Amino acid sequence: MKQLTYLILLTALTLSCKDYLDVKPDKALAVPETIKDFMAIIDGQEMSYNYPAIADDASDDHFLPVDRYEALRILEARQNYIWDANAQNEIAWSSAYRVVMNANVILGGLGKHDSGSGLTVNNAKGCAFFFRGYSFYHLAQVFSPVYRKEDAASLDGIPLRLTADITEQTTRATVEQTYQQIIDDFKKAATLLPETQQVKTRPTRAASFAALARVYLVMNEFEQANRFADSALQSFPFLIDLNEHDIRADMPFDRFNNEVLFHSTSSGRGGGLTPSNARVDTSLMAMYGLNDLRREAFFREEGDGYYSFKGNYAGRNNALLFNGFSAGELLLIRAETSARLGNIPGGMKDLNRLLAHRMQRGQYTPMGEDLSAQEALEIVLTERRKELAFRGTRWSDIRRLNKEAEFAKTLVRSLGDETFTLPPNDPRYVFLIPWSVIELSGIKQNPR
Repeated sequence: MKQLTYLILLTALTLSCKDYLDVKPDKALAVPETIKDFMAIIDGQEMSYNYPAIADDASDDHFLPVDRYEALRILEARQNYIWDANAQNEIAWSSAYRVVMNANVILGGLGKHDSGSGLTVNNAKGCAFFFRGYSFYHLAQVFSPVYRKEDAASLDGIPLRLTADITEQTTRATVEQTYQQIIDDFKKAATLLPETQQVKTRPTRAASFAALARVYLVMNEFEQANRFADSALQSFPFLIDLNEHDIRADMPFDRFNNEVLFHSTSSGRGGGLTPSNARVDTSLMAMYGLNDLRREAFFREEGDGYYSFKGNYAGRNNALLFNGFSAGELLLIRAETSARLGNIPGGMKDLNRLLAHRMQRGQYTPMGEDLSAQEALEIVLTERRKELAFRGTRWSDIRRLNKEAEFAKTLVRSLGDETFTLPPNDPRYVFLIPWSVIELSGIKQNPR
């Protein structure tokens, strides 16, 4: 019966976003009532394997040969790849809001059905807050402008659905309100979640700290990002030493490997990021020296003379790319923010620790501390680019770094005789909200 209840609930939650806004609930539907029901929702694939692939499609980690591009069957994947101003991403939008709705169903249900031990109730609540904040964060990276304190209160962010009431009117929060809600959800999660979980698709307290570190980094709140990265690393400092790893394997990294703090993936929708289609950007490949073991652990040389990506921490050879949290990312957040805050020794210590696990043993000279803040920052950002390739963070990095003149970059795609460009801070860095949502709700569309 419990399994049937959950299946009925999932059927109801597969409605599109416009249905979430427009359809009255069927009172005959079974609803979850117990902690077991709520944890079944949390453990569903929808919560961990369905985050928007838009940012991956649009980033500069990869390129598509013309024939592979033309073979893509999903229109929005082709549109996102060339930064088409009219790209529609309705499924990405509705899938992310289904995660939000799941979380709201759990939070609302727990308020009425408080059976179970305090620890299990807190775990379910903490997971729900975490996943809601996590989905809001991913939505904000593609459907909301980049956060900047000076204008965050005046720019439109995303709709913040905080209850499971499908009749609730939809409005857009400001960018400031959007990020404050994300932070609030993760902070609430941190007070409720346990130190460890049975599986890595359930977030822990340290995963909430990691999420806050990532959020504060894109907000340029460097002291807070440093603080939460440090808190996460106190609990989860584990790194894979590539010197002791089978980097020649077709899939070198297991799902839930020792370096993964929290596991999630992009949806992979569209197929543009499958290893058979995507080729690693040549300028990215050129960053890896011969003594850098990531060159062999992350990439495979293909018959066309280019490379494909194989270093997926999801343990898969497809477009479901890992975008969760790892100790490596946390070290890079702490290193970058240390450099920006003037703590060069601290930043280089973190970077050296990471690179000692990435470079060929005996062939790596540790970074010195006699660097300027700018030199240290440039080194850390280069290593961040290399370590987090195909991890779902690059698009957010481009958006935030475009606000700094020395790091601003124009993206370029070539398809046959056609060239497509995306200048820094172009309106197309914010994707269109699906027109079906605009028409139904009356909320403002993102500018073009």
